[in-house]
Amino acid sequence: MFRRALLGVIAGLFLTGVALAQDAPLFRGAPFGLIRRLPALPPPPADELPPPPLPRGGGPPPAYADLLPPRAIIGSLFRRGYRDVEIKRVRGGSYIVVAGDQDGGRVLIVVDGRTTEITGLRRIGWDHPPRQWSDDDWSPPRPWSGPRW
Repeated sequence: MFRRALLGVIAGLFLTGVALAQDAPLFRGAPFGLIRRLPALPPPPADELPPPPLPRGGGPPPAYADLLPPRAIIGSLFRRGYRDVEIKRVRGGSYIVVAGDQDGGRVLIVVDGRTTEITGLRRIGWDHPPRQWSDDDWSPPRPWSGPRW
C-alpha cells in the first residue's frame, strides 16, 4: 500500500517535470524562469502627455489662508478667562466658538480670525442653575419653605 502511494507520487513529479520541460523554451531568459518579458513601448510624444496632477492638501483654501490657526483663537480666549473652548465652525473671516465663562455659564462667541478680537457674545446656557437669592440675603430659601411670593 505504501509502495503504491510512493510510486504514484514519484510518477506524478516525473510527469510534471516533463511537462514543464516542454514549456521551458518559452520562458528562457526571464528573470525567474516564469515571466515573459514584453517589448517596451516607446514613450508618447511630448505634446500628447497628460497635464501634471493638481497638488493635494497643502493647507487651507485661499479664502482662509490669512486666518490664525485654531490654537491661537483657543489660547486667546483661555487667557481671557474662558474655559472648555470648542470651535464650532469658521464663517467668512470669523470663528464661531462655544465656551464656559467665569460665572459658570455657556456663551457663544464670535471671534475675528485675523486679530482674535471678540466681535459677538451671547449667553446660551448655564452649567448649574442660577441662585435664587442675592448676596444681601442672610439665608437661602429652604426646600421645604414653599414658594416665596
